[in-house]
Amino acid sequence: MEISHSNSIISGLSPSDEVDLHELYDIRQEVGRGGQASVFLAFDRSTGLPLALKIACKPSENTSCESQLKTELAALSKVHGVDGVANALFIHWNAKFRLEIHATKSVQQLQVVAIASELAAGALEAFVSQPKLSFLGEDCSKLVARKLLETLQACHERGVFHRDVKPENILVDATTFDVKLSDFGLAHMADVSLPGHGLSTQACGTRGFKAPEVTALGDTLKNAQIDATARDALRKSSFSELAYDAAAVDAWSATVAIFVLTTGHAPLGRAAPGDWFFDVISCASRCHSSLPPQPVWSKFWAAHQQWGSYSTAFQSFIQAGMNVDPAQRASIQQLLQHPWLEGTASSSAHRVLTAELARRAMALGFMPAPPMQPTLRAHGCHQEPASPGASVAQTGDHVAHGCVPCDSGAASEDHDVQLTSNAAADSAYAPVTLAP
Repeated sequence: MEISHSNSIISGLSPSDEVDLHELYDIRQEVGRGGQASVFLAFDRSTGLPLALKIACKPSENTSCESQLKTELAALSKVHGVDGVANALFIHWNAKFRLEIHATKSVQQLQVVAIASELAAGALEAFVSQPKLSFLGEDCSKLVARKLLETLQACHERGVFHRDVKPENILVDATTFDVKLSDFGLAHMADVSLPGHGLSTQACGTRGFKAPEVTALGDTLKNAQIDATARDALRKSSFSELAYDAAAVDAWSATVAIFVLTTGHAPLGRAAPGDWFFDVISCASRCHSSLPPQPVWSKFWAAHQQWGSYSTAFQSFIQAGMNVDPAQRASIQQLLQHPWLEGTASSSAHRVLTAELARRAMALGFMPAPPMQPTLRAHGCHQEPASPGASVAQTGDHVAHGCVPCDSGAASEDHDVQLTSNAAADSAYAPVTLAP
């Protein structure tokens, strides 16, 4: 799908004119929901192509939403062109959306931000958590591991560190059935030419996938019992003591995600003292008090083997990526060179992965939505895309109508009200989790 790109997303985020999303898109059923957004199956009225439309709160009404949206857009502009990152098509920063409230049978006109993105067959998490579809197993998950690690490495080289890697944020492309990393709302960004560019003091991520150093930082800030302003001051004044390496954090989270995809269950509950699995691998468990503390990985694997047996190479890979000491933890590059991933770089191996993911997508009931008949619009949005090198000013029709070309998309989060479009609720297309 050809789209226009802007070298600077943030510079074009405040157009004065509004757009009506229902004029631009035929919006069908809701297919995903998060804390601040809902995702709908929609069709571009000018091209007829199916896409995912993420509708989020208006940033002026929610500073947390504004921060995550701008972080995500800035991060995705830096990683545009990276193979393995989910792509967005357009950003509508000043849009109108009709919200139907079923309880009162009323309709509200909302000011929202919308992100139109390429369609996905679903999040990888759904491909391994359904009754008919179990975990991927080593042969297939190691192929996902290579693609995920290569994507993270490319992002790191551009100064973008994800910090929320998990199966829910790994999408399956609806056309190629390749894996795509999404949801950069918690990304850390830095100038790679500066020393220590990967260091951060922001405690963020998802509980079961956060590295121990991030969990410890969050606990420290929480136990300080201070407000947000004081926490920010503490992070700045004690940066060297509190900072963690975001690259090492991504290595940990990616390893945990790969464990889940391979085995069908989590390696631990929380990377902190008190979690039995964490205590075992963090030297808290000792066979003899007279000996120096050592990780007891044999206990860890004995406990997990009630769900299956795993190769020595896989166990070695997991142990390297889940070393609780970030200084000793394997880097993304070292994980890519691990013997467990031998033979996964060939094109034939990649075809094995996409064929398996296509099979699982069909088993889940995913059917690619056929294009609808294109219709003409009353304004210039989504006309012929400008050249890839065009600036925001050169894509005048898009900006004038509040439609800003974007390089990549954002992942959906939970929303506390149900959003439904004015389109037929009983669409013929089966609900799927979409690329945000």
